[in-house]
Amino acid sequence: MMNRLTLQITCAVFIALFLLLLTPVRAQDLGEVVSIRSIQIVSGITESIPSDENKIVEYIDEVTLYAIIEIEKNDGSVIFLSDADSFFIEERKAVAVPIQNSLKNYNLIWYKIENDAKNKWYSNTDPTWHWDELDYKETLIDGISTRITADVATTIISATGLDGKAVGTMRYRVKLIYKGRTFSSPGKNETYKGCISEAVHRISRKGNSGNEIVDYGLAMCNSPYIWGSASYTGSKFDNQAERFVGADCADFAVAAARMAGYKKLPYGGSRTLGPYVTNIARPSRSENGLYYAGNKKVSVSTDAVRPGDFVVWPGHVGLFYKDTDPIGVLDETDLVLHTLFDEPKIVGIDEAYPKSFIICRPKESLKY
Repeated sequence: MMNRLTLQITCAVFIALFLLLLTPVRAQDLGEVVSIRSIQIVSGITESIPSDENKIVEYIDEVTLYAIIEIEKNDGSVIFLSDADSFFIEERKAVAVPIQNSLKNYNLIWYKIENDAKNKWYSNTDPTWHWDELDYKETLIDGISTRITADVATTIISATGLDGKAVGTMRYRVKLIYKGRTFSSPGKNETYKGCISEAVHRISRKGNSGNEIVDYGLAMCNSPYIWGSASYTGSKFDNQAERFVGADCADFAVAAARMAGYKKLPYGGSRTLGPYVTNIARPSRSENGLYYAGNKKVSVSTDAVRPGDFVVWPGHVGLFYKDTDPIGVLDETDLVLHTLFDEPKIVGIDEAYPKSFIICRPKESLKY
């Protein structure tokens, strides 16, 4: 009888402890012992575990941003509050308690951090070399939610949209107001060498063209034009463009190709590309708007000119984006993606830079 009673008591204690573990921490449980240390943003793609890493995401990816509140209790223990059950911060995995079950009378406010150039372009070289100071603006997204869906559509400049979805780069800030105090994740004032810091959470959404160079180029939309964009480290294999802060024309094209796998392609100007590319066509235009090489129409196909190729003018370069009617031949209404004293845009090839050009392609040997 005693053994059965002992077993029943043991089971009851075990069940009680198990139910206690399942019970969320309530606001009244934290009470006055809460000392908020920081608030951060993590993002997750579909069912992946969210992380604080900046991300380049595919066109189809659904990305959720979560607020992560780090608090310290009077006993010195640290816990995280979030709607993300678990997440990675600085590559370390952590678990969280739901915010709604833990704090009362708080406000969470989300902002987009956007390029605020307003048709202005920047220069690192005028009048002498320097890191130009870029302009950013914070735009209110939401003042309620503990998590939001990442939307890269701009509100200041014209958004680049494909099939109803915006592509390009956007950064975010979340602010917590609790008991008269304000806490914030890094925002527009968090800068490095004149540009927004990588500590500010970034999502860069690629395109859906099917060509990796073009799609990475589309991920750089919403970023300003920076004449003389450069490397923070002095390396020819690092550039502001690849950090999604801005680029001049050549660095824009090179960054897209490098992110698509041409890692041995160094940064440089449009006139320094020669050793690193294969010439595909040197067109001249006839009166009917078609481009010819000699007496033959320039073809657009997988075996000829194709999306992702570099369109190189004297002093300028863009990416061949899309073949338009008439299909299969290069004509002045075919589209290029480029940046020229403005944020990246998709325009007709003749509108982009109305001079003679060549079409070339990064050499396969530059891949690794």
